[in-house]
Amino acid sequence: MDISVIVAIYNVEKYLNDCIESLINQDFSTAEFILVNDGSSDKSSQICDKAQLSDSRIKVINKNNGGLSDARNAGLEVATGKFIMFIDGDDVLDRGALSILFRIAQQTDSDLVQYGYRETSSADLHAHATFNGKYEYVTDRHDMYMRLYQLGGIAASGCTKLIKRRAIKNLKFAFGKLHEDEFFTTELLASVRSVTYITDFTPYQYIIRAGSIITCGFNPKRVYDLSAMYEKRIKKLNDLGFSDLADAFQTRYFSNLYIQYHKSCFANNKECTRFTCKKLIGLGSAHSDGLNYEMRVAKVWPRLMLPFLYRLRSALHKRL
Repeated sequence: MDISVIVAIYNVEKYLNDCIESLINQDFSTAEFILVNDGSSDKSSQICDKAQLSDSRIKVINKNNGGLSDARNAGLEVATGKFIMFIDGDDVLDRGALSILFRIAQQTDSDLVQYGYRETSSADLHAHATFNGKYEYVTDRHDMYMRLYQLGGIAASGCTKLIKRRAIKNLKFAFGKLHEDEFFTTELLASVRSVTYITDFTPYQYIIRAGSIITCGFNPKRVYDLSAMYEKRIKKLNDLGFSDLADAFQTRYFSNLYIQYHKSCFANNKECTRFTCKKLIGLGSAHSDGLNYEMRVAKVWPRLMLPFLYRLRSALHKRL
């Protein structure tokens, strides 16, 4: 088997048929499509079972709900392909995407092919993937992490990659975590030997819908997991000797916490406000540049942090 496409599915009956049809429409015979039904309470399970009867490439796993990471890990356990891809059950792939990606991986002998996605409000099942032939082949690990910083969500996503299975080794998605893709990608880039970047190739249609993980409103767990992700990534970069990138991500970490601090205040979530306040002060202590007075005030009364945070964020950005 050449490619295993792992589809994480949870209560997406309105979108699942489009996702599955986009896979069946792929002109690539040596693929398996692993549909992981993560304890859905709607008709997703029935849709998966019906699809399995229509195409021999489809495998179905029905399991108790464990979250996105757990669903993907379950798919990894049974995958037999030389390469692994992930797609969410409410998104779709353009026709011909697998053939193009596999050809690029074979031509470049890459451990990872990094492609892009495009956002849309509805699936286009007639769209054909087109590749302009331009790519960048990278073996320098510092450059890989630099592109993770520059490309942001495209490079962080688990759904924009064709990954050689041997490069994944025993790597798993962090169970019970939000921002699971970013945890995964941080570790993945430490193990791959080469990456081919074709980020202007966007065969993945990311369907914007209400209620998805990305579009949900304020969630304290997202804040805590975001913090854990950044701290793990910064440690990894320092361990690899990439202190310049660690500093860059630390500044981005601060900016994200700054936003989450505001959100927690507006949501009147005192626990999350205290958490972000403490983290911001910890980050600011190393880069305070004479802002000690504001820091003392912030420790006494977190909601008076705004002048301090504004000045400190500006100071941090000037350093880079």
